[in-house]
Amino acid sequence: MIKILHFGLSAALAKGVLNQLASERSAARMLSPEFSWDTKFFTLRQSEGDFVEAVSDGRRFGALYDYYALRSRAFAWLKQNRHRYDAVLLRYSCGDLIQYLNSAWFDNVFTVHHTFEIQEAKLAGGVRGTVKSSLEKELGARVLARTKGVIGVTGEIVRYEQARIAAAKPSCCYPNGIDLSRSAPITDRREGIPKLVMVASYFDEWHGLDLVIASLKMQPEPFELHVIGRAKEDDIASCHSDSRFLFHGLRDQSYVREICERCDLGLSCFALERKGMSEACTLKVREYLAWGLPVYAGHKDEALPESFPFYRRGQADAAALLRCALKWREAGREQVRAEATPFIDKRARMQELCSWLARQV
Repeated sequence: MIKILHFGLSAALAKGVLNQLASERSAARMLSPEFSWDTKFFTLRQSEGDFVEAVSDGRRFGALYDYYALRSRAFAWLKQNRHRYDAVLLRYSCGDLIQYLNSAWFDNVFTVHHTFEIQEAKLAGGVRGTVKSSLEKELGARVLARTKGVIGVTGEIVRYEQARIAAAKPSCCYPNGIDLSRSAPITDRREGIPKLVMVASYFDEWHGLDLVIASLKMQPEPFELHVIGRAKEDDIASCHSDSRFLFHGLRDQSYVREICERCDLGLSCFALERKGMSEACTLKVREYLAWGLPVYAGHKDEALPESFPFYRRGQADAAALLRCALKWREAGREQVRAEATPFIDKRARMQELCSWLARQV
């Protein structure tokens, strides 16, 4: 049996990451019997079930102490337990000095990458962004050189990581997926004017919310844009005078589903070029499609073929968004979900990755 561990650490796990890990654990039970898949993540103060361990008792001693406490505890556990597994999938941490110091023993570790690390750190701006991007530039290639292989959620990310190291490593593209048994289609309550929804925990620059708002504000036709998540004050303020824009703030999954029931179109990212990327494979797109909600985005999706009928790639152009919203209203929720299933199913993606790992260990 090939034993696999998905391991990571974060001061606080975003809701999307937690949902992804929960889907992964559920899907792992349906893998072929020759594979065993465990998940272990460490956070500072947020314990979620039996696979996320908090390292703090709630007291606060400052950012530097927290940084050291989390990483020293997490990597100590991994160093002690890594040889119980044939392969360890490490969710890569950008600009992480302690990750680098521990990488000397990464003999069975495959790093998992979700972005262009240096560019995204720079995009954060400020002193923290500058320091983090500089550290990543200096340390990242050395960490990668010590690993067993490189895994990226898109082919573009895999190529980016390979270009950072002198000698090519075994690599694999592992697109995001969703456990469809945990995500039923939403009720169809579409009617009236076109309704769009855009969801994120926090709208970073690369989401392009500002581009969507700017284009739709110039549109004279009636519509509704529902924005769910935390956004910059500038983006919120620019829409206060227009009742067609509805900001809901950060909400739980049941609330999001209820809003989406009335919507014709889910919006993904429109400014990946701000961090040098042109491809993505976001969990949010998979959630939209699993619910039966067609998607419009500004980027290529790694797992969806060009012929897939319910994903449109284009600029944040208001007229195009509203045309698609009305056109796709004709498709039922179950139809959208059924046609998306072969491309977004988490179990299938995990099975493919496990087969690749078996050839590397």
